[in-house]
Amino acid sequence: MSLSKIIINKDVFLSELNESDEKNVVIYLNEKDIYKNTLRIPFPYHQEDFKFFFSWISKDIEKNCVWAIRNHDGKLIGVVGFHNIIRNQKAEIGYWLGKPYWGKGIMTAAVKAASAFAFESLGLSRIYACVFLKNIASTIVLEKCGFELEGILKKNVKKDGVFLDEKVYALVK
Repeated sequence: MSLSKIIINKDVFLSELNESDEKNVVIYLNEKDIYKNTLRIPFPYHQEDFKFFFSWISKDIEKNCVWAIRNHDGKLIGVVGFHNIIRNQKAEIGYWLGKPYWGKGIMTAAVKAASAFAFESLGLSRIYACVFLKNIASTIVLEKCGFELEGILKKNVKKDGVFLDEKVYALVK
């Protein structure tokens, strides 16, 4: 699936994730604070992890739609995208942002832009996100984007040998 360039503001835009983004992804994902708030990102994060991820999203482009979040110079600073896309139905949104860019409204803007694209161009009627109970920042992003809390899944996932509760948020068209 060819992804459009989506302008968020004069400083940030979304575009396709490329193999050349490997270096920045590896640098940003070797941050313990990102690891502790995500389920599928390993720590430490290696080049092989990026290669696996890139291959996975490229292999099944009908079920994955992922953008690089880029600064005004085109440098990757984060990622936002959809996984498990069921055409004309639903998808799960996932995202992360390099720590130097936290607290600037970038992720909120990226999630809003990606969600609008998903409703308009992918024909989705529902976007959902599962967030660790203690991930307050992600909760704030989702709520600012209009996602509503649907419930809490008790001991829904296992991370580092511990079962964690997750909040389920959804945005419907």
